[in-house]
Amino acid sequence: MKNLLNLSFNVTHKDIEDMVKLDELTFFPEDSANVEELEIWYKRNKDIFVLLKNDDKLIGYSIFFPITEECYKKYRSGEILEGEINSSEILEWQDNTFPYVLFNNISISPEFQNGDAIKILTSGIISKVMELKKRNIVLCNTIAECDSNDGIKYLSNIFNFKPVGSQNSRGDLYESNNLLN
Repeated sequence: MKNLLNLSFNVTHKDIEDMVKLDELTFFPEDSANVEELEIWYKRNKDIFVLLKNDDKLIGYSIFFPITEECYKKYRSGEILEGEINSSEILEWQDNTFPYVLFNNISISPEFQNGDAIKILTSGIISKVMELKKRNIVLCNTIAECDSNDGIKYLSNIFNFKPVGSQNSRGDLYESNNLLN
C-alpha cells in the first residue's frame, strides 16, 4: 500500500499528544514539547500549526506564531526559551500587520525524513505564509532556534534565515527579515 501523505491545518487534542510523541523521537528530551505548553499555545492562537499526516497518523509538523515585540526581543537575545513564553505574549494573526513571529518547530518522524515528507511539509508552511500574505500580514520579523546543520541549511535556503549572532542554552538563533516576501 502506498503512503498517503497529506497536510492538515486543523488540530485535535490527539494531534497535540502525537506532536509530543514525535518530538521524543526527533529531539533531545530538554527540547521536546509538552502537552500543556502546546495546549496553551493552541488556546491562544488556533492557526499556528501545519500538520503532515500519513493515512491520518501524524508524521510531521511545524509551528509558527505571532508574539509581542518584547517577547521577540527577549527570545532573540537568548534570555528566554519558548517554554518560558507567557500565554499573554502569544498573539492572534491580525490583518494588515507586520507581526513578530516565532518559527518554533519543524519535526518529522525519522522513518519519513529521507523522502518527500519535508517537501510536502514545506509546501504547507509556504501555503500558510501565502495565506497570511493575502491578508496583508507580512512576516518580516521572524526568529528561530536551530540545533542541526540540516536545520540551518533548511532555514537559510528555503526561508532566508540568517544567523543572529546570539544563542540560547540549546542552539543558535536565526532571523528572517523576508520570510517569502
